[in-house]
Amino acid sequence: MAKSDNILADHFADFEDALKALGQVARTSGHPTIKGTVRETFLREVIEQHIGGDFHLGKGDIVFPTSKRGDPRADNDIVVVKRGSPRLHMAGGVSAFLAESVLCTIEIKSGLQQSRFKLAEKRLRHDPLFPVIKRAVEYKQKYRQLKWIQPKILGIQVDPKTKVASPRFPAVEIPQPFPVYILSFNYNGDFIDLATRIEVIHDYLGVTMPRMPDTAEEKRRTPSPSIDGIFVLGRGFLLFDSGNFVIANAQDDGWAEGWWKRVDCKNGALLALFLSIVSRQDQYLLSTPSFADYITDAIRTDYGVIYFEAESTNGD
Repeated sequence: MAKSDNILADHFADFEDALKALGQVARTSGHPTIKGTVRETFLREVIEQHIGGDFHLGKGDIVFPTSKRGDPRADNDIVVVKRGSPRLHMAGGVSAFLAESVLCTIEIKSGLQQSRFKLAEKRLRHDPLFPVIKRAVEYKQKYRQLKWIQPKILGIQVDPKTKVASPRFPAVEIPQPFPVYILSFNYNGDFIDLATRIEVIHDYLGVTMPRMPDTAEEKRRTPSPSIDGIFVLGRGFLLFDSGNFVIANAQDDGWAEGWWKRVDCKNGALLALFLSIVSRQDQYLLSTPSFADYITDAIRTDYGVIYFEAESTNGD
């Protein structure tokens, strides 16, 4: 690749080239599941080596306080979670992660070409974007019902004018719903086509996109109700304009109401994914989730003593 004057860009461009090449190794296998596993392994190693020690990568499903045992739930290719957070471990490196501990999820695709079914609805439901968007919409809706613990008081502050004393809390924002990203090893189409397909799926699912504000601060408080970005190795990316960082050469062409920013570039998708992840780390490290809703139906507390509810013995 052509070198730039930016060490970060050059570093991730080299890794992006390497990932593309390693992704070709998966073609040795004749089974799509094995191909996907090989690509997941390559990508997981690269991301985990770069995001720092406060988070780690896992694989499995995500549970909310309203989740029930045995309910159908999606298996996420990569779940980035806060290190040390509780989880429901199963086996073979697979866990169910509590939603409050999730920084983001990444779905890995070998390609994003649209299905060739003639019937519009069948073509839509077989679109590789459809299951990920549907899952993201469900996650975002459930996430808004989570509870968070008020941060500890740092001290008392006195208003110099009114002389009224009040507690002083650290400047911590409650995390926005965790992003859902898609990374694809191949895609030969146009990013504008991807944006159009997203909106068609949104219409089918009844998703209403927000009115995009003008300032970065307001954009950070306006999360996507659906997926947050699509990154294609060797091609570029399509990113929901969350305001977490500025993309100088992004294009929107006046389409999609300013929701999506696209960049066509040979190397840049992996760097954009990395920046998207790390730009959200602070609010997750400083926030404290409340897991009370997970146990309200299972146990009750009285002055710090936990009582397990006895099972009914009368056949009810």
